[in-house]
Amino acid sequence: MKLVTLVSIFLGINIIVSPVVASEANPQPQPVIEKNSSQEQTIVNPEVILRNAITAVTGQLKNGGKPEQLLAFFNKEIAPYFDFNYMARLAASYHWNSLDDKQQNDFVTLFQNNFFQALVGKISNLGSPNIQFYPARPGSNHNEVTVSAQVIQPQGMPVLMDFRFYRSDNGWKVFDVMADGSSAVLYYRRFYAELANRYGASALLGGSK
Repeated sequence: MKLVTLVSIFLGINIIVSPVVASEANPQPQPVIEKNSSQEQTIVNPEVILRNAITAVTGQLKNGGKPEQLLAFFNKEIAPYFDFNYMARLAASYHWNSLDDKQQNDFVTLFQNNFFQALVGKISNLGSPNIQFYPARPGSNHNEVTVSAQVIQPQGMPVLMDFRFYRSDNGWKVFDVMADGSSAVLYYRRFYAELANRYGASALLGGSK
């Protein structure tokens, strides 16, 4: 079964990899000092994480590369900014508990690959949009924040991107991306729910075939 093309979601998501022009009204934020249970340590805040991710992807695109090379780059360099285990559990919803440990691990890998393959498949058509960053704002609890970026393309309507972060034991991680209010995780949850309801939870592992 072939995964449905995420046109509405990834039209928004893919533009974060275009050349970045940050607004002068929003200077580069500095890392913040936070405390864990054992010692004080420097934890990079979500605004810096987002800018670093965009810079890394932009640099890779300037070097060119085939789709499989870009996919390998995303899986190695960009994946650490995300918590794909958490995202996959959210997307699978209650079907997650129907999978054994190996199936859960396989599903996380599949979910990550689907997410990045859709991204890599679109980046060759990107223009050169300007990106306006906004300060992080609180999420639904004290361990969540949202960092927004307004993407303005030379041609086309502006797109508002919301990157939702939560504070994990390993620092801030992205757990959802929204484009003009459309959630990538919610899209996947609906897709996988329909798949599992039709064919059973094990069908989640064949969602890209």
